[in-house]
Amino acid sequence: MPSAPELARTRRLALGTSVELVVHPPDGLEAAQAVVDAVLVQLDRAASRFSWDSELSRLNRAAGAPHRVGDLLAELILVALTAAKSTDGLVDPTAGRPLIKAGYDQDFAQIQRDQAARTGTDLGEWGWQRVRVQGDSVQLPPGMLLDLGATAKAWGADRAAAEVAASVGGSVLVSLGGDLTTGGPTPPGGWLVRVADGLHADPEGPGQIVRLASPALATSSTTQRRWTSGEQVMHHIIDPRTGRPAEAPWRTISVTGASCVAANTASTAAIVAGREAPTWLAQRSLPARLVSQAGEALHVGGWPPDGDELPEWSRERGAGANRE
Repeated sequence: MPSAPELARTRRLALGTSVELVVHPPDGLEAAQAVVDAVLVQLDRAASRFSWDSELSRLNRAAGAPHRVGDLLAELILVALTAAKSTDGLVDPTAGRPLIKAGYDQDFAQIQRDQAARTGTDLGEWGWQRVRVQGDSVQLPPGMLLDLGATAKAWGADRAAAEVAASVGGSVLVSLGGDLTTGGPTPPGGWLVRVADGLHADPEGPGQIVRLASPALATSSTTQRRWTSGEQVMHHIIDPRTGRPAEAPWRTISVTGASCVAANTASTAAIVAGREAPTWLAQRSLPARLVSQAGEALHVGGWPPDGDELPEWSRERGAGANRE
């Protein structure tokens, strides 16, 4: 493989997860960080479920009545509804109350400290087809709560990478919680990424180093955001068909795509699809790596068996999960 380019990187916490920024050439790091920070602030103000004064929280409190929202939140809602439609509801942003019922009712760091979930909240209403969007007006049925979590963070990675590439230049990779997007020209030697069970996985443990050919890669996992409710172990990926955490035979599913939104939509839907995930992904020709609960890896859609270059994404590939 060609020698690795000189890169500069930062890693910190924001939006309740790890944010990593990598740039080439290195002298663009400070300016790129300022761009990423601005995108994250806007995203938090618009779409945080854990901030009482965010636009999303105000919309959820207004459920039952039309509510005017800003351009950013309107776009994020449409992105989430498109993800729901393209996956036939396997990804559903309206399952906020089932998620709270499972115990994800506060920032995950606080759940980890408490190690206990609240279970007294009614499931309420969900179903993405029931959300009404007309221009800047959004109406939720009474009792419904939106949770834009996954798609909003993926959108944030896409937007941050695009804005850095446009305003700073050079090559950029932005990762939010391990879901990443690249922007600008490919650096010398390409982007080498280690795919594993989680952000804090042992570097010497199971995993795979791949070279990105597609702009984005996302990994959904049932092992990272876990907590205990009574004697049950819960995780954050809700199956909208049951209102419960998905009963997935997979520890992680990693998918490449034309955008982080497309890749994240597909990886989340595949977790919910359970045993049907390999077929669901193969039918959409999506390069994916699935790791079973026993630690066995399964590759579909042309994902390479060893450290190698991933197949290049095309418009014919994975159209069902692409927001475009």
